[in-house]
Amino acid sequence: MPSSRTISCISILTVIISCIFVIIGIIGIILGPGILQKQINNNLPLKVDSDQLDSWATPPVPIYLQFWLWECINLAALSNGSS
Repeated sequence: MPSSRTISCISILTVIISCIFVIIGIIGIILGPGILQKQINNNLPLKVDSDQLDSWATPPVPIYLQFWLWECINLAALSNGSS
C-alpha cells in the first residue's frame, strides 16, 4: 500500500500536468486559428498559373447542389389527406 507521501506527490504531479495541459489548450484556442489560416494561405495560394487555381476554378469532381422547397398554405387540409 502506498504511503500518504507517495499519494501526495502523485496528486501534486497530476495537478501540475493538468495545469500544463490547460495552459497549452488555452494557447491553442487563442493562437490556433491564426496559425491555421497562415498555413492555408502559405500552402494553398490562388495565384495565376498555379495548380490550386486550376483545381479551384474547374474542380476535378463534379459538384452537385440541390434545393427542395415546399410551401404548405393549407396545413389542415393536407393533414386530412386531401391534395
